[in-house]
Amino acid sequence: MKIPSILLYFSLFFSVIISNSKAQMAQCHSPSEEFASLANDPEFVAGHSLKAEIPQQLSVGEEVIFETPDGRDASARLFKARVQSPYYLFIYHEFWGINAHVLEEAQKFSEVMPGVNVLVVDLYDGKVTKDREEAMKLMQSREESRLKAIIEGASEYAGKRAKIISLGWCFGGTWSLQTALMLGRKMSGCVVYYGMPEKDPKVLKGLKTDVLGIFATEDSWITPEVVAEFEEGMQAAGKDLRLEMFDADHAFGNPSGAAYDEAAATEARKVTMMYLQRKFNRR
Repeated sequence: MKIPSILLYFSLFFSVIISNSKAQMAQCHSPSEEFASLANDPEFVAGHSLKAEIPQQLSVGEEVIFETPDGRDASARLFKARVQSPYYLFIYHEFWGINAHVLEEAQKFSEVMPGVNVLVVDLYDGKVTKDREEAMKLMQSREESRLKAIIEGASEYAGKRAKIISLGWCFGGTWSLQTALMLGRKMSGCVVYYGMPEKDPKVLKGLKTDVLGIFATEDSWITPEVVAEFEEGMQAAGKDLRLEMFDADHAFGNPSGAAYDEAAATEARKVTMMYLQRKFNRR
């Protein structure tokens, strides 16, 4: 008579274990790993292409080298403020690496905000490509520990008193939000252009700044559903999020890319500039 109840007990016991295991598996991937895994999707690879050849333009900005906590060096391109300033805009490149598009954008930000140091952080340790298959391999090969070490090194380079806003596109958008989570009270703001966001409220509670999120309604990978999860996570964490959704496709802000949407990119840039100027003008 007791055998059925024992079987029921073990059935319930193992169902709880399996359920918990599935939940843990769903949460085991970080946003950067989740984004990198998109490189396994042939449609994601095919959806990224450049309209024209991009020159390197490495003469733009000043190259700076800094130490990282893992005992190595990292590099960045610095557009120095016209006056001594603790304000920094950390810019993170797309999965191509630091190419002319990123440097041109950094130069524009520097010209409009002469009191801000614009630092284009190289997450690829000097590698850059025009080939999308190679770009996917570069993105997948990046170890998260190394990426975090580079960001920590950049933070140390900026100094203890630095006030930082991060901004990135695509792969770099993911790391813009991760920077805000990593650097805590050094952060004054964060801009994410269609990067894979953190969605866990427990993690998002660590944010010490608000976030401007710029996403695309036609994005097949950072979908409106993903964005909605991000918004729900931010709300549950009690954090401020300004969402701007544009009727465009993934990577719509890159003028050298096939998905470039001039109208959406222009409007997104206006929103971004208003956010940055408001933040940096706050004393």
